[in-house]
Amino acid sequence: MTTSARIEQEHPQEEEALRFITDAAQVLEELTARLGKHVHRAEVRSRLERYLQGLLAPVGRKNGWQMAEALGEANAHGVQWLLQEAEWDEQFVQGIFLPKPTSYASSSSLSRALASPM
Repeated sequence: MTTSARIEQEHPQEEEALRFITDAAQVLEELTARLGKHVHRAEVRSRLERYLQGLLAPVGRKNGWQMAEALGEANAHGVQWLLQEAEWDEQFVQGIFLPKPTSYASSSSLSRALASPM
């Protein structure tokens, strides 16, 4: 019996948790890559990736300050900038997160793109 088969047999819950984490990391990576194609600046792509990781982190409240703290930032300015000022393809993001088209006017604000109830 191989080592991985023995570990899976002896610790099925841990193996299942590891598979879940691996799958979740892959989904996050794919989502980040998909969104990253529609973000023109490397700084915004990097901040977006960290923000998505923060959304999945065990943060009690997902407001600007708690998200910034979870991301290891000194203040909430970067998180607020990402949501309110960063330039990217809002219609594409809406297409990923919103089940049907919205009546929002074209804008570059992620907070408007995600403001509609899902």
